[in-house]
Amino acid sequence: MLVADGTEKDAERQLRRYCKALEAAGYLVPMRSGWLLPADRNTGPEAPAYNSQARTVTDPNTGDVWPLPQN
Repeated sequence: MLVADGTEKDAERQLRRYCKALEAAGYLVPMRSGWLLPADRNTGPEAPAYNSQARTVTDPNTGDVWPLPQN
């Protein structure tokens, strides 16, 4: 729980949802022991933002917005 400060509600679940959203947008590739960031998706120092209501991932480094498939 490296990124949690204790104020989050169910931080582990939220982190898993974020990683799954990045996977759906092509920013992470699932591996046996976690995820891999492909070199072509390493766009800069700012992390992509996941908007769960709009079901999009936005890359603040490029301005790209990736809609996620509806499940």
